[in-house]
Amino acid sequence: VGGAILAVTVVGPEVLTVMLAAFLLVANFLPQDSDGPVAIGAVCCCVGLLLGCGLIGTVLAVVGQNVGGEMLIAAHCSAWDVARIPAFTFLVMIFHVAEFFFVAAYHPFDLSVRALLLAPVPAGGYNIAMVAALIEFWMEALYLESLQSVPVDRGVFIVGVTFSLVGWAFRVLALYTAKGNFTHQIADRRKASHQLVTTGVYHLCRHPGYVGWFIWSLSTQVVLGNIICFLIFAVVGWRFFAHRIPSEEMFLVDFFGETYLDYAKEVPCGLPCISELGRGFS
Repeated sequence: VGGAILAVTVVGPEVLTVMLAAFLLVANFLPQDSDGPVAIGAVCCCVGLLLGCGLIGTVLAVVGQNVGGEMLIAAHCSAWDVARIPAFTFLVMIFHVAEFFFVAAYHPFDLSVRALLLAPVPAGGYNIAMVAALIEFWMEALYLESLQSVPVDRGVFIVGVTFSLVGWAFRVLALYTAKGNFTHQIADRRKASHQLVTTGVYHLCRHPGYVGWFIWSLSTQVVLGNIICFLIFAVVGWRFFAHRIPSEEMFLVDFFGETYLDYAKEVPCGLPCISELGRGFS
């Protein structure tokens, strides 16, 4: 926290953008299976610094005590525009922190750099998408002022942050409700301890972790005011889950048989037009 307070005195949205983009790109090349305390500690320190800078920068911008942001102010952007990059940084980092603590709590033997979920898909797709979101923000803010997709005022900013936190919280509830039954990788073999979870948020939909992530990811683009990345995130995210969910449910039917099929008849998938089981299209 002390480091974040010190850093934010000299880090505005411009520098924070470079810091976040550099970290996300470097994350693609980190040895994900490294489980040594030095490797994990170093990465966690970077995540913590970015989280602190994002939180403090957001608070300062919202109360009118802007740190940096000269490029945005020169481009006639509002104080809420100055808050967008710090808020985005904070929202991205809390996602990774929650994933790490979940693995530490319920899968301690799998604790490694991978637990932060910094490279969740092959070829760095996630990291590239996040950097593309930063690029769209700056391109529209500085060079396409007259064509800016979504002029972000206080109302839009608050809606974006609120839905991001709601989506994130929904995913966290899914993780901690499922406990050790939830894994980042699809389980193709049933362990003796593996149980079908149908309570809590799993009573609302069959895949609350995925629904939460989907809401969180799209809402981060509302925070930035990115129409293009919002649409791309929606399409790519839906296509990703359209492949993942049917594969996962195939194993779940194999694990739990009629019990899962009955559950699918009563509880919707959560994401529309993906699952063909039960209430999959609702």
